[in-house]
Amino acid sequence: MRPYTRNTKGKRRDLRVKNDAVLIDLLGKTFAVFDWSLGGIAVDRCDTPCAIGEKLEAVLHRRGDERTFPVQITVTRFDKSRQVMAGFYSDLPGDSFSFLEKLQLHRQ
Repeated sequence: MRPYTRNTKGKRRDLRVKNDAVLIDLLGKTFAVFDWSLGGIAVDRCDTPCAIGEKLEAVLHRRGDERTFPVQITVTRFDKSRQVMAGFYSDLPGDSFSFLEKLQLHRQ
């Protein structure tokens, strides 16, 4: 597992986290999360094209944990050459927010 790192560069409002323990079920596949925050997510090796502005239903979970956390993501970027899709949470239920917040604070 890669070490937990924090990235606060740029104009982002929320703290970006890189931690490969977070997975996402999206577009019929399971992907490793490249980085994430309480405001959005970037998915690595996403080879399924998606349109900017498209709303996608997804499920977050932690490697080795059976609990799942539903989210809705609005696509803001899709880089076909790097196979990275990024988006913001257009719907982040309370339990999903708590899951990410606890991971961010190392309490889980």
